[in-house]
Amino acid sequence: METSPLKLNRQISLIVKVCVLLLITIGFSVFAQPTKQSSETQEEDVKFGGTYANLKPEQRRLVDDWFQQYNDVTKQNLKPTEEYDKLSLSTRTTFEAVTHALLRSKLTDQSGRSLGTALDLVSYVETVHGKIPRTRGDLQFRIYAALKPTAVETMEASREFKRGRDNTVFHKGYPVNYRQQGGVPSIQISSSPDGKRADIDVDYRSSKFPAAIVNGHLTASNSDVRAGNNHKRHVNRWTGFGNWWKSIFGVPLKEGDLEDEESTGGRLVISRIPRAGKGKPEEAVYDFLNSWLVEQQPNQAVAYISPRAYSCINQVASDEEKKMNPGLIPYYMLEEMRIVNHTLGKPAKLSEVVESIHPNEPALRPIRHPHSAEFDLFQTPDDIAFDFGCANRDRPEGATEKAKPRRRYGKYVGASLQLKSDRLLILWARESGYWRVISWEVEPDQLAGKQAPEMAQAAAEKMEPEHSAGDPSLIAAVEGFFNAWFVKQNFDQAVGYVSEQCNPCINLYLDEGVKKVQNWPEGQRKLREGMKSAARKIGRKKEVSEAIESIVPAHPALKLVTHAQEQAYTLVSVPDEIADAFKCLSQTQAVKIAQKTGGPAVYGNYYSAIFELKVKEGTPAALNLLWGREKDQWKIIAYSVEVP
Repeated sequence: METSPLKLNRQISLIVKVCVLLLITIGFSVFAQPTKQSSETQEEDVKFGGTYANLKPEQRRLVDDWFQQYNDVTKQNLKPTEEYDKLSLSTRTTFEAVTHALLRSKLTDQSGRSLGTALDLVSYVETVHGKIPRTRGDLQFRIYAALKPTAVETMEASREFKRGRDNTVFHKGYPVNYRQQGGVPSIQISSSPDGKRADIDVDYRSSKFPAAIVNGHLTASNSDVRAGNNHKRHVNRWTGFGNWWKSIFGVPLKEGDLEDEESTGGRLVISRIPRAGKGKPEEAVYDFLNSWLVEQQPNQAVAYISPRAYSCINQVASDEEKKMNPGLIPYYMLEEMRIVNHTLGKPAKLSEVVESIHPNEPALRPIRHPHSAEFDLFQTPDDIAFDFGCANRDRPEGATEKAKPRRRYGKYVGASLQLKSDRLLILWARESGYWRVISWEVEPDQLAGKQAPEMAQAAAEKMEPEHSAGDPSLIAAVEGFFNAWFVKQNFDQAVGYVSEQCNPCINLYLDEGVKKVQNWPEGQRKLREGMKSAARKIGRKKEVSEAIESIVPAHPALKLVTHAQEQAYTLVSVPDEIADAFKCLSQTQAVKIAQKTGGPAVYGNYYSAIFELKVKEGTPAALNLLWGREKDQWKIIAYSVEVP
């Protein structure tokens, strides 16, 4: 019996599709679920998250109360069932990740008796900070909450949380530090001195020296569950949290049956030529969106995706996991775009599912076009396009100034829009005469999303820090150390300022898998290597202030010391109580810090130098050096890498 050519073509197409899907399923499971699964996880994973409807009852209670208090203050009538889903993507992922970790963290006393969950410590949410462009890391990816009256007492009694050394650099207004035990990822609850309010975040990565102080990109990803492999780290500790935000162009993907191959009439063959790609950029952008979302022909839309954008897909995988075969990415994108169609339904026109959003970056020059209701269009200069490129924006060490082009216009066009509830910026360029998508980003810095309501946030008290004269010999020693490190680059001399008391700290900040130091000579060599690496990153400088810059400390008990290099580093007088908790043995042994029982603080025995490197991009971690007397000489007796 002969088979018709049309039916044969459909059969071949079906076989090819099945093979491709098998390859994707077997080889690239990173796009589906975490590797560590339990029956409990499989039952409770959120498949279509980011919505009020999918919150746990405990989370809904907080959201309901949050909006109710906001309405009472502002005399509005916002409905949490509607307004929560409109919040920015990073606001929702932050709220859900932090509250999920709290809910999954059970507390017990020393005898094993239940003290509830960590979420039970929270009375109500004041606000949620997701991604906030051009803001320090300790003000992003965290919730601000009012604590219950018994919260501090419960944490003190629990085996799971310990009070660590006070926050001295970040978390201004919340100096009292309670850290979940068991390593990273861990919950950090930083409370106000009276224990009534808290800044709560999840730290997904431990601080490393010198990587954290030279890499401005690390701090931004420390508490963002979406960054790198943070989601995998999250579910390895707290099960039942799906990565619902990971999909094509930011649209959450709803599960369900899709049309089978027969019903599509063989239309899933991917086009190689973008239909309107040779026309004006607005024609290409419109056809890309319309063919995908209205005509429901993602196979036509995929033709607009340049191989230059493939690394945007691979960024959903961590560096530890296998990246997707470039030859299979178009098929992967096709399937994901079909699921988006299933999620959004069948709109009659494009304006039903997309809306133009104006960027807040003045360097982007507007382009007038007939589809301004659906998307904004603008000329994008070469330097911004370079930073926005998929392969460039997550560089481990950042792009060099030599590689970054000057500000010129003419090569790139950007389109900004809101698709469903998420804001999207798509970068276009001509390739072989066709306009194609070369990069995209959900919720980029250039597009401000709808922020969470804020109510009486626990702001830091506005008070001038006290000043201290400081010990002249200490000031001279600190100046000599920084001069040896960054100006002379005499690393042997610089290491000579470091006491053997620092040896336990060295192993705290080693990369995973690196052999721990066994003695002080090994520790000195490791410090010397780290100093060389940091100096190499910023280059040789004539002045210390060209290499590093000061950070005003956050703790009210630290007294500022006046000195000649205040632009380069901050010097503070540290009370004995804080210094004792800061020492390396205290850090390594997780000593429980006792509550201060009263009496005047003692100053003059310890000082800290606080600074960060002047890296070219991003904000690096801070380095906090504790100085104390050793055989009548001022030495660095402890240090810490401070990540927000």
